[in-house]
Amino acid sequence: MLLIIAGFFALMAAGSRIAPATIAGVLAAGLGAWELHGVGRLRNGDEQGLNDLILAQIGLFLVILGYSIWQQFHFDPEIILNPVMVQWFDKLQLPRSEQLAMAKSSHTLTYFLLPVLSAAYQGGFAWFYQSKRTAIRAALVQAE
Repeated sequence: MLLIIAGFFALMAAGSRIAPATIAGVLAAGLGAWELHGVGRLRNGDEQGLNDLILAQIGLFLVILGYSIWQQFHFDPEIILNPVMVQWFDKLQLPRSEQLAMAKSSHTLTYFLLPVLSAAYQGGFAWFYQSKRTAIRAALVQAE
């Protein structure tokens, strides 16, 4: 699923000519493929497939962290304050200066929370896979 979602977003970013998002999407899709490769290895009885699953999770976290750091230093109000958002802010009767401040705050919060949540999610998966290593090893030996 990661492969499909990340690939879709990479194509959307490429179509919009946003290089960092395209690169992050392509890397995430590649990590999704690596994860699927690990699943295939496990299905074929290769215990090393578990390492692929763990490393793909760590890699995905690093991609998300890197992209979020890049975003923190490259705020572009024109992307966030597009005509739809400006129209919505105008309905709320917010002056332009407050619109920009709100956009900047939401951007900062989003790209702060994204790696924090990713660390919990990807870290949780990596920990779970590692904690089940003995059980997986036993199941693979039993299946032989």
